[in-house]
Amino acid sequence: MAKLKTIRRRIMSVRATKKITRAMQMVAAVQMRKAREQAERHRKYLDRIRTALSHARNGFDEQELPLVVKREGEGRPLFVLFAGERGLCGGFNHNLFRTAESVLNSAENENAGLVLWGRKGEEHFAATTRRLAWPAGERPRNPAEAVRWIGTQLVELYLTGGFDRVVLVRNHFVSPSVQKPIVEPLLPLSLPEALDQPIELEPDPKTVTEGILRLFLQAQIGQTLLETRAGELAARMAAMDNATKNADEMIDYLNLKYNQARQGTITKEILEVVSGAEAMKH
Repeated sequence: MAKLKTIRRRIMSVRATKKITRAMQMVAAVQMRKAREQAERHRKYLDRIRTALSHARNGFDEQELPLVVKREGEGRPLFVLFAGERGLCGGFNHNLFRTAESVLNSAENENAGLVLWGRKGEEHFAATTRRLAWPAGERPRNPAEAVRWIGTQLVELYLTGGFDRVVLVRNHFVSPSVQKPIVEPLLPLSLPEALDQPIELEPDPKTVTEGILRLFLQAQIGQTLLETRAGELAARMAAMDNATKNADEMIDYLNLKYNQARQGTITKEILEVVSGAEAMKH
């Protein structure tokens, strides 16, 4: 009887866990769809800024733009890691950390610096000597303010912090089931091809281009944040779906064990009754 009670308690516990994982899966699915739509809309905005740069980059020497000029050699890199804020999302953060560690530990990056965005990244790299503090204090939590803040910080580190290039390490949202860790350059910025159609810009092409470059940098950071959030939610949705399926399998297994134990108990009681009846005959 004690064994039956133990199995029954385990079944109830797994059923309660299943309800939680199912609820988390549904919430993540709704949030992921919204985040994915935002990322797709923002990608169109990024394309428009890229087109504006193509129009604006005529009529002046691009070597005058500090965010565009490429420095000699590979130089000292600054890696910017964008990780998730929460756990329970499968290998989303783990795969990203493995990619980051591989890049940081390569020979050509022995003098690299590292700045982090995302609570899980801060926890994972808390002890590394390469981690740098953001130049200007506490970070904003509002997404729009965060994009501007990160852009300002990275420009300051790039121009005055002794780094020759800035590289993003992030997850690229391929599909709801695939998030691919990638390493891509951010600074110096790569300008798109110039368009042949001359246009008149005021006050002058250089000033306009410098303003668009800042927007372009912020737009790339914004796209990274949106894809990171969409990928984290998609990974959590998949992880909770797997957990729910595992809970179903565990419940089926425990029900089988419960029925077997109950059958054994009934059989034992029948044997005891029969044995007792036979003993009374004698």
